[in-house]
Amino acid sequence: MASPFYLTDPLYRTYPPTYLTACDTEPTDRQPRHRQRWDSAPSDHAYDQWLQHTRTARFGVITAQRCGTASAPPPLPPSTPPTACSAWLSRTPDVSIPHSHVHSRKFTTAIQRRLGLYISATVPALTFAGTHASQHDLLGDSVINAANHTHRHNAGLSALYAAVLAASSTTVSLGDKGDGTRGSRDTSTSRHAHLNSGHVPDLISGTTLWEFKAITPFHPTPALGNGSASKGGAPSQADGHFIAHGNTLEDITRITRGLTARGTPTDPPLDRVTGVGRVAAFHGQYADAIVKKNPLVLFLVETTGALSLEARAAIAYLHRLTKPRSARDGTLYGTARGATTSFRCHHTAAISSAVILADAETLLRRADRPLA
Repeated sequence: MASPFYLTDPLYRTYPPTYLTACDTEPTDRQPRHRQRWDSAPSDHAYDQWLQHTRTARFGVITAQRCGTASAPPPLPPSTPPTACSAWLSRTPDVSIPHSHVHSRKFTTAIQRRLGLYISATVPALTFAGTHASQHDLLGDSVINAANHTHRHNAGLSALYAAVLAASSTTVSLGDKGDGTRGSRDTSTSRHAHLNSGHVPDLISGTTLWEFKAITPFHPTPALGNGSASKGGAPSQADGHFIAHGNTLEDITRITRGLTARGTPTDPPLDRVTGVGRVAAFHGQYADAIVKKNPLVLFLVETTGALSLEARAAIAYLHRLTKPRSARDGTLYGTARGATTSFRCHHTAAISSAVILADAETLLRRADRPLA
């Protein structure tokens, strides 16, 4: 029987070159020599060429397979991915930082997702007894799309809460959405109605409302954004191969902030190329907060670890709050010799890492499920 594709393809057996200083053998460093330091070595500048080679070779094919397009678009330059999508790789293990020391199996799974490789931990379960496994399955997308997203959301929200709390001089609290029952949800919604009626924010800092979203950009049947004659133009979920967050940001913006009406009822749906056409008004989850002029931060993190422009701007704002001498910074920075003391770098990596590793845990739970 022929060997599986993931074992015979040379690109899937391409590893980064030896990096002698990856474990930092300087005698002044007393931190444990974790295997994670070797695994995270691709984030170093010396590994740029290796990442470019791997990503360029696979990007077009993976995009076509994940988005269901007939043919792959031309490979894009490595600078195309959204900023901060590799921030989690810079988070080296530190005994003084919770959750920074990651088990090798989980970290390997996260790296395979990052580079668009097959998830080696789930392959045995998927190929058991000769069962056909599609590209969607082998890349881990089917497991991630079918799984409950609460774990990933809560992990990322906890990291964001730590960042806001560390820099804020006002009261910071998590939005209480109840225990899942209808009665508790209604009670929680009415309790926060003075800030936003109809939807409970994820995080509240003073009067500023934070909505945290951790979304996968790899949809099996993405909306193409063609719109309809009755509702006009619509957001797209299929532009991520050439626009940063093109698979996620438009749709989640419509859900949270809503859409402003444009055009006349006789106009055709919005043409996404020319910008001409009609868009029907849509009231989002935070329509009431917008009317009340309560500030809203839509903090979007994709499962690739990438932070949206608004999310990065929010972290940069919190970073500036901690710069004056009189300001407070409650961040627990690491004690390792190479630990960062930058608020922006520390919390960007922490939030990105929380989302990435939560998905890795989901994949490993599926891999560890007994074979039928």
